[in-house]
Amino acid sequence: ILSLSSLAAVEPIEKESKQTALYREILDRLATRHYHGQKINDELSERYLASYIDMLDPLKSFLLQSDINEFSKWQTKLDDLARRGDVKPGFFMFNRLRSQAITQLEENIELLESDHKFDFTADESIVLDGEERDWHQTPAERSNYWRMRIKDSMIRLLLNDKEPLKARELLIKRFTNQKKQMEQRDTQDVFQLYVNALASLYDPHTSYYSPRTTENFQINMSLS
Repeated sequence: ILSLSSLAAVEPIEKESKQTALYREILDRLATRHYHGQKINDELSERYLASYIDMLDPLKSFLLQSDINEFSKWQTKLDDLARRGDVKPGFFMFNRLRSQAITQLEENIELLESDHKFDFTADESIVLDGEERDWHQTPAERSNYWRMRIKDSMIRLLLNDKEPLKARELLIKRFTNQKKQMEQRDTQDVFQLYVNALASLYDPHTSYYSPRTTENFQINMSLS
């Protein structure tokens, strides 16, 4: 049974109306002022989609193949939508990732809080590098991947002289923090990520900072 706070936490993040004009302005500046000029066309749209998906889920830990298949409807459309300042695809994909991630992180916490015993004698292996794996086909396949990933983390902690109970507590805390961070994402975070997926196609050092990120950056740089 989900609590009211849990239900509120997974409410979709909505775009702000002012982001339409801002997105168009950013696209115009990239297209007309960046030294690495690029055509705004279907080829760029395909790379834009791939870049954003990679930023959303670089280790292929949460999204399923069915999500990726659904996102492919924008493969040749993001360029046209960008010209109109339409950021809805970015928010749709982020909300899907957020929902899948929160569900899986809750499942991880539940597994660690249960009396599940990890079999350290079983002959199992896991590929952690997302580039070496395909997207998970089903939630069950994803759950099994996470079971082995948690088991791998447990082994590493035990080899570093952590007590089994302390190791579980540490992983529960880690997943709880990740879940909280995902729940606290807001419209600025989504917009910044979506724009930076586009900016990265021009060069890896071109980035858009949201007002909050800019403020934090200035605070850190001035050490005040």
